Order: sequence, then C-alpha cells, then structure tokens
Amino acid sequence: MFSTKTFAVALAVFATSALAADCARKYTVQEGDICDSISAANKVSTYQLAVVNHGIVDDSCSNLMPGDSICLGWPGEDCTNTYVVQDNDTCDGINAAHGLNSTILYLNNPQINEACDNIYIGEVLCVANNVQVPAAPAGAIPATTIPATATPAVPSATKTPAAQATHSDNSNSNSHSSSNNNNDNSSHEADEDDEDDEDLPFCDEL
Repeated sequence: MFSTKTFAVALAVFATSALAADCARKYTVQEGDICDSISAANKVSTYQLAVVNHGIVDDSCSNLMPGDSICLGWPGEDCTNTYVVQDNDTCDGINAAHGLNSTILYLNNPQINEACDNIYIGEVLCVANNVQVPAAPAGAIPATTIPATATPAVPSATKTPAAQATHSDNSNSNSHSSSNNNNDNSSHEADEDDEDDEDLPFCDEL
C-alpha cells in the first residue's frame, strides 16, 4: 500500500507533469500572493486563472504555497488583454472603454451575473474583442462569488446637486401651494358661514 506521503508526492509529480505539458504560461507563487494579485501582475483574468488551476488551487484560493508552480493559461485559450475592476465600475462602462459589446464581455468572463452586480474591486477581467478564455469545467463556473475580503464595485446611487435643488424647489412649491389652498379653503368656508349667519333671524326677542 502507498503511504499518504508517497501518494502526495506522486500527485504533485503528476500535476507538475500535466502543467508542463498543457500550460502556455507558468508562475511561481511568492510569499503574500493571492489569486487576484497574481492575475493583475501577469495579465490573466480571475476566471481564467481559476479554470486552468481547477482542482489544484481551491475555490477560495487559500492553498497557495510559496514555491508552487501554477498555470496562467492554456495554448490557444490564453487571454492576456485584461482590466482590473475599479471602484464604481459597471459592465456598460467597461464595454464602452474597451470597445466591446456585452455578449463578448460575458463570454470571456462567464462568472459575471446578468445584472453585473457581482464584479468587485481588484477582480481581473478579460477584455479581448474575441473569445480567448478556456471553457469552465463541467458543472461549475469558478470565481462566481465575491471573495469575503473583496469590495463590490457597485456604484453608489447619489443625486446630482442640480437634481437635489430641483427636488427641494418642487417640495417647497408644493408645500406653498398646499398652504395657499388651505388658506383659500378656510377663507371660502368663513365666507359661507357669514352668508349663513345673515339668513338667521335675530334673537332679540328671546
């Protein structure tokens, strides 16, 4: 029977052999590396890095060890045209900046959801104008959730000062109109009361 240590060594040798045979670019993990920092520094998308290292690097990218050799891209499926998501980015803005349509952005970054509200600051996207990334493993699309330590890049919904001023003016105008209407109604009711009083007989005889 193989010991656990022997099995681990054999698995590492197999993974290294497969990496050497199928990998277009490789990277040696350094102290302090995280998947997104590796992606940003080496022009490989967050999604692509997860796909080509599926089964080697875990979903949370917590098992990187200094000295490990990981793959960055496969031959013919290696997007090197990348963009690092910034605060307040939207898919529409990214498409416009890189001359893309939404279809190609989603095909190269299938982890992005339909509403595009799960991109996060520091995520690395492939912004090539044709499909270059590898297909996801069967039954799974890696990098589909925002890491616990990441900040979503959802823009804050704030009004412009002009819009705020218009809203304030409208509120004041509505309030003023309402006040005038109330005063007019009160005055009208008072006039009606006076007219009713004139029709009543005097009570001098009582």
